[in-house]
Amino acid sequence: MLDRTRQPDIKPFVYQGFPNFETAFLENGIEVIYIPFGNIPVLEVQLVIRTGYCYETVNAAAQAAFKLLTDGTNRFSSYELSEVLDSYGSEISTSVGFEQSTITLSTPTKHVHKTIELLSEVYTQANFPSEEWLTYQQRMIKSLEIEEKKTNAMANRLFLKKLWGDYPYGKKATQEDFQTLQWENIYNFHKNEILKNEVYIIVSGNYKVDMLHKLLNQNLGVISLNNSSTLSHSKLKIPQSEQGLHVHYMENQVQSSIKLGHLSVPRNHPDYEALQVLGTLLGGFFGSRLMKNIREEKGFTYGIYGGFVGMKEKGYFVISTDVANEYVDSTLKEIYKEMEILQSEKVEEHELNIVKNYLMGNLLSLLETPFQIADMLALLRLNGLKNTHLEETFYLIKNIDSNKIMELACKYFNTENLVTVVAGSYNY
Repeated sequence: MLDRTRQPDIKPFVYQGFPNFETAFLENGIEVIYIPFGNIPVLEVQLVIRTGYCYETVNAAAQAAFKLLTDGTNRFSSYELSEVLDSYGSEISTSVGFEQSTITLSTPTKHVHKTIELLSEVYTQANFPSEEWLTYQQRMIKSLEIEEKKTNAMANRLFLKKLWGDYPYGKKATQEDFQTLQWENIYNFHKNEILKNEVYIIVSGNYKVDMLHKLLNQNLGVISLNNSSTLSHSKLKIPQSEQGLHVHYMENQVQSSIKLGHLSVPRNHPDYEALQVLGTLLGGFFGSRLMKNIREEKGFTYGIYGGFVGMKEKGYFVISTDVANEYVDSTLKEIYKEMEILQSEKVEEHELNIVKNYLMGNLLSLLETPFQIADMLALLRLNGLKNTHLEETFYLIKNIDSNKIMELACKYFNTENLVTVVAGSYNY
């Protein structure tokens, strides 16, 4: 019998390896990655398309096109498609990113022979009904109107603009973008980007590979591919940051939102994963330096977070918080102080071990389900990283020491080049 009066033994984290998968190709050349995993009879088919915000020539076109993919096809209205999918206990969802986007079918394995056909239809035959588009357009305009009255939304919008300039990673759709967006822009993005750019498939869950490959060939292996993919705008431009303090004054706000940071390294940079340790230590979890200082000791905020964010081509360092207007200056001072301490004083082993254990546990938790594994594989492929990257990251976190943390802080915390944005009723 389990003795509940006795604390369980603490066991070290152990990396179990990346799950096995196999690769095949459909008759038209589309690559398929099979990840048979788990005992529950469900699966996920993910179409990964090399397109997104960085490929659009009209702002908000990518967002609208992917959102409206499931709102009508040549055979089904939005309501009819939803009813059919519901009858199979299935769902088709979309997600749009800067340089990679997905169309994902989640379905019970026993219904996949029916739902794969619907996935193919959504991908290739979406017809973007005008009534669905107009409803979505009005909803987004109203949503953005409400959002722009919030200090954190405006701080984020201005921060991205000042950090990136006209670089695609600074894009954030506005009311005006949706007001000027036309149905033709959405249709053309589907035709020239979603159906034109590179696509591959990840299948994860409980299924028989031979059966799935046959179904995929019947439904997606007959599509005519266009190999003249367009080039991401992130490869064509250079970010231009506007360093210094930028204040967006908003009347009658009891608090202000602070967003500060600077450009940094992309996700595939050799220092990126080590920077996650530094960023977590500073502001990446509830026990971080910033939380202890600015929330627990000073009582300036309910929460403050920060760290390093990496995308395919570039990355950035960022800290975000909301404070009463009278605490803005003091909060900024304490943020700078915590950054400087990490540059000049070694982290104690006990504190560093807490952060390392937190990150190792998080990393292992990303490989618990077949769907998480599929998402991780797509992320690694986007950034040109091998499957061994996770194991290398695990041992990097495990072995990093205080000397390396200080070295990274000195190299990558650049207080002189910070872009600092404050939105609210802050008087400076």
